[in-house]
Amino acid sequence: MATNYRPIAQKIHDEKRTDSFAKITQLLFKRDRKAAPYFLPQPERPLTTSERDVVERLLRDTPLEFQKQSSGLRVVGRCGCGKCPTIFFQPHTADLKECDLASMQGIDDFNGLVGAVLLHDNGKLTQLEFFSIDGHDPYLTPKPGTLTSM
Repeated sequence: MATNYRPIAQKIHDEKRTDSFAKITQLLFKRDRKAAPYFLPQPERPLTTSERDVVERLLRDTPLEFQKQSSGLRVVGRCGCGKCPTIFFQPHTADLKECDLASMQGIDDFNGLVGAVLLHDNGKLTQLEFFSIDGHDPYLTPKPGTLTSM
């Protein structure tokens, strides 16, 4: 069953908002509960085998300066939602200017489609983000052998 977004779009039109994208996002994702923190610090640890395999696959076609960082990566935090497998390689601060470096999609152990994005700030790897593409929940790290271009 398709979601009907017409009432939301009509409400935005009626309000004559100039910031329609922000308003649509706010209305579509409005939640009653308090938002989860973006970054939760964790005791420093090495990447799991699965995390490392995904990072190495994402780094395969990137400049050598990024590939060299792979062996030294350590996990220092996770996403504040507590559900997704997103990990951070350095503490998140307000002054970070993260950019996508590489992204792929793959299949997790639930046979769901999961996106994987490697981010960096000024040449330093900062996080490995995961998200469900097909909406299944919960979702896990995709199997590295299933990763393909998005």
